[in-house]
Amino acid sequence: MKKFSLLLVIVVITISAISQTQIPNSNFENWTTVSGSDSIIGWNNAIYYNMGYPIGIIRIPTAKKESVEVFQGNFAAKLQTQDFYDFQIPGLLQLGKLNVSGSDISLTGGIPFEDRPFGFSVFVKYFPADDDTAFIAAYMTKYN
Repeated sequence: MKKFSLLLVIVVITISAISQTQIPNSNFENWTTVSGSDSIIGWNNAIYYNMGYPIGIIRIPTAKKESVEVFQGNFAAKLQTQDFYDFQIPGLLQLGKLNVSGSDISLTGGIPFEDRPFGFSVFVKYFPADDDTAFIAAYMTKYN
């Protein structure tokens, strides 16, 4: 009975480890080009700003492909603050899509995630300049 219980525990742990939701392209190895700038496949590394008529929505990239200073593999994501008229747009990297229209900001999309993780790990190289700040966050909701 002890052998059967141990085997059952090992099988359950193995199935749990295999069935965990994986974040797509979490190693940032797969890239493409969108509107002339680098774009990480499966991620959104830009904000979309509604300029109104007649211009419409423009895409402002906030991350680029880095191939020199990488943690593992061939590529990394390098976040960059962008100047846009009278304000600065922080470097962003998200699984959803950040939409800005005047003072209205919305986040849409993301990925379905059924697990309840107790933590996550990231590898970051950060050199703040002047009054620069940074943060990393994961938001999970029960809503689509």
